[in-house]
Amino acid sequence: MYVHHDKVTFDNLSHEAQLARLSDLAKRAVDFYGLKDAHLHLTTYTNNAVYRVEASSGMFTLRIHRPGLKSLAWLRSEQIWLRALTENRLYVPSPAGDIYIGELEDEPLPAYCTLTTWLKGEHIALADMTDDHIRMIGQLIGQLHTVASAFVPPADFVRPTLDYEGLFGENSPYNPKDGAKIFTDDQLSVMADVQARVLEVFEQLGKTSHTFGLIHADLIPKNLLWDEGQVGAIDFDDSGYGYYLYDLAPFLWMNRNEPNYAQLRLMLWDGYQQARPQPEAYIDYLQTLVMARHIASCRWIAGNLSNPSVRDRAPQVIAERVAEMKTFLMQPNNQ
Repeated sequence: MYVHHDKVTFDNLSHEAQLARLSDLAKRAVDFYGLKDAHLHLTTYTNNAVYRVEASSGMFTLRIHRPGLKSLAWLRSEQIWLRALTENRLYVPSPAGDIYIGELEDEPLPAYCTLTTWLKGEHIALADMTDDHIRMIGQLIGQLHTVASAFVPPADFVRPTLDYEGLFGENSPYNPKDGAKIFTDDQLSVMADVQARVLEVFEQLGKTSHTFGLIHADLIPKNLLWDEGQVGAIDFDDSGYGYYLYDLAPFLWMNRNEPNYAQLRLMLWDGYQQARPQPEAYIDYLQTLVMARHIASCRWIAGNLSNPSVRDRAPQVIAERVAEMKTFLMQPNNQ
C-alpha cells in the first residue's frame, strides 16, 4: 500500500526544529567569520534569526536572513548605508565582514548571513521615558534623514521603495502573496479605504529631496538602544526609500494606545523639528501615516504565516488592527 508523505520543508517544521537548524547554520557562519571562542545567544526570531555573538575579539550581531526574501545586492546595499551612517557619527551598527552564503537543512534556497558590531546599550520602556527621551528619538530620526538627504548611492544600490505602491502594491516587500487569503472581504475593504487616505497625504507631500529619501522604516522601541546619554538605532533590515514623515509612524504606531499619546506625539515632533525643521502643518499627517503602518503590519503578518509564533496569533491580531482602522475612518479630520 502506497503511503503519501508530504515533503519536509523548513517552513513547515516546528518552531523548535527551525531553531535547531538555524543554530547549526549560525555556528558555521561564526567559523566563516573567524570568530574564536564564540558563544551564540539567540535574541529574536520572527522573520530573521538574530544572535548575539560573544567572541575573544569582541561582541557582534549575527543575522540569518529568511531565505528567498532578500537578494545579495539588497543586503550589500544595507551594509553601504550603515557605513555611511557610521561615518557621519550616528550610533548604529557597523558591518564587520562580508556576507556569508550558507544553507539550511530542508531549505533549497541559500541563507544569507550578515555580521555587524554589537551596539552597546539598553532598551528603555515607554513608561520609563521622559519627554527628553522622546525628543531625542525625534532628533535621531531627523539626523538619519539629514544624512540620507546628502547620501549618493552607488549604481548597484538596491533598497525597496516604500511609497504608495511600495507599501501596498504587488511588488511591495510587504506583499503577503498567498498569505493574503487570511484577510476577509470586509477587512480588505477597510484597508482599501485607509489606503485612499494615505494616498491623499502622499500626494500632498510630493516626492522632493526634502520629503522623500532613505528611511529606517522600523524605529520602534526594540530597535532603539540607549547608552551613556545617547540613543542609537539597530535593525535596518526594512530600510528603504520612503517619505521621511513615515519614519515617525512606527514609534507612534507602537504606542498608539498609551494614555499620554498626544503628548508623546508632540515631543517626538518637537525633537524632529529641532534636527530637521518642517512645516508645522505636517504634524496633521502623522495619524494617517500611523494607519499606513497598521496596514503594513497586517500585510507583514499575512506574509509570515510560515513562522509558528506569527501564524498562531494572526487572525486575532489582524481583526483587532482592522477594528482600529474602522475607528480611524469614522473620525472627522482624521489626517
